[in-house]
Amino acid sequence: MESKNTYYYKYINYKNKYNSLKNYKTVIDTYKQLTEKLYEIGYLGSILSLLGWDEKTIMPIDGITERGKQTAILAQIIHEKSTSDELGNLINCLNNPEYLSLLPTDFDRGNVKESEYNFKLNKPMTLKLVNDIEQLQSRGYIEWVEARKNKSFTIFEKVFNELVQMQRKKSQIVFPNLSLYDGSLVNYEKGFDSLAIDKMFNEIKPKIINLLSKITNSDIYKNYMVPEELKGSSLWSIHKQKELVDIVAKQLGFNFNRGRIDSSIHPFTSSLHPNDVRITTRYSTDNWSGGISALMHEFGHGLYEQQLPIKYEFLPVCNAVSYGAHESQSLFWERHIFSSLGFWKWLTPHIHQLFPHTLGIKPIDFYLYINKIEPGFIRVDADEVYYPLHVILRFEIEKDLINGVIDSSSIPKLWNDKIKEYMNLDVPDDLVGCLQDVHWSQMDFGYFPSYLLGTIMASQLWEKINEEIPNLEDEMANGNFKLISQWLGNKIHQHGKVYDTIDSILEFSIGEKLNPNIFIKYLTNKFNKLFNII
Repeated sequence: MESKNTYYYKYINYKNKYNSLKNYKTVIDTYKQLTEKLYEIGYLGSILSLLGWDEKTIMPIDGITERGKQTAILAQIIHEKSTSDELGNLINCLNNPEYLSLLPTDFDRGNVKESEYNFKLNKPMTLKLVNDIEQLQSRGYIEWVEARKNKSFTIFEKVFNELVQMQRKKSQIVFPNLSLYDGSLVNYEKGFDSLAIDKMFNEIKPKIINLLSKITNSDIYKNYMVPEELKGSSLWSIHKQKELVDIVAKQLGFNFNRGRIDSSIHPFTSSLHPNDVRITTRYSTDNWSGGISALMHEFGHGLYEQQLPIKYEFLPVCNAVSYGAHESQSLFWERHIFSSLGFWKWLTPHIHQLFPHTLGIKPIDFYLYINKIEPGFIRVDADEVYYPLHVILRFEIEKDLINGVIDSSSIPKLWNDKIKEYMNLDVPDDLVGCLQDVHWSQMDFGYFPSYLLGTIMASQLWEKINEEIPNLEDEMANGNFKLISQWLGNKIHQHGKVYDTIDSILEFSIGEKLNPNIFIKYLTNKFNKLFNII
């Protein structure tokens, strides 16, 4: 006969199992209610992205005022749904260790955690503020375009100052305990503040400048002459450049049944869904390689979006880790694939076919041309060594601007002075100076550091993929880019936002956090070899 104690313990065991089952049912039912609301928010966000893509590609210019009103109303609806008490209650119910442990997958737990983070970001914002920001961004973009046409920051200055003031206001409301700039930066990169970025960039900057000094004093640098066939001219037909871009995109693995390529003033990627990813590039007969380079960059973004975990479409976890992680993917393709000899061994015959005047140019000639080092005004056209200085310059300016150390009117002179200091160039006008990037017109203050964080991350991924695929150059020369896409998908893309910082996804995928020393080592080894620096 069993003792009373045995019966008691059996009773407690059955009771615990019953409570666990009851809790599990509660969790699953609550999670289902949460995801239904998140789906709706995701669908509406996708529509807002579509309006933004249209505005920057094919919308008639006189439609800007009405478009601003459309996006403002839609943004208000999204905001109301994203900050509702009902949504907050569902998140709070699920966001405790016991309930989170009952959810089936890390993706489900990630949805709850990311929902809580987004809810806290959105809740302090009023509907009026959301409306004001949307309309200001629409006006900012169109006035930026107009200022570029006239090469004059003065035309843009009034709305630019409003954008700065609006960003300061938003930072104060959403992140009252952070500096004004950190309150903007955190929208793009969790896990980093301006002090950490300052420290990292200040370590990188002198090493870049030192490497540039060695490069520019080398005989190879001094004696390099761009082949006549590769100089900009009318021979580089825009129509044929578009053909070439399509060839490259298809070979890289861009799925045209799930995406498209268009032209825009500033190349960008807009993702409405993993099955609807839209990228843009731009073309010029003066800079024939710019269209392919921009395509490679935006393809990296687009591939990331197409390889996100579609099972969780429209949910928070079906997003990139961060803006810096996203930039790492675009810069991986632009800096490491596009600038490799293997890539040019594959591409050269296609260029010969479309542009017969280049028949005498060999893959090594294209490779040396693409990897030439020279100072330039435009960030997106900058080479690998000068590029970090472009990013650091923007970070330094926008940090002081948002923190109130400098005012809007000082931007052109400060920009030009820094270009002179870092690159020894005299900026001829604002078009190639402080008006070249779209970001500030969209109130994207705090985005620029993501480019250099992404550059560093890309160099670490490049080191790892070459360890794991030692014959990578030969694979690229044969046009086999699919294994690269698969590798990135396995390491980064398919995990969505389960890992929500650069450090966490890097630790998972390659076993180490962000490490700028790997980036400096990569640059030093590559360009010491190219320029025969001992």
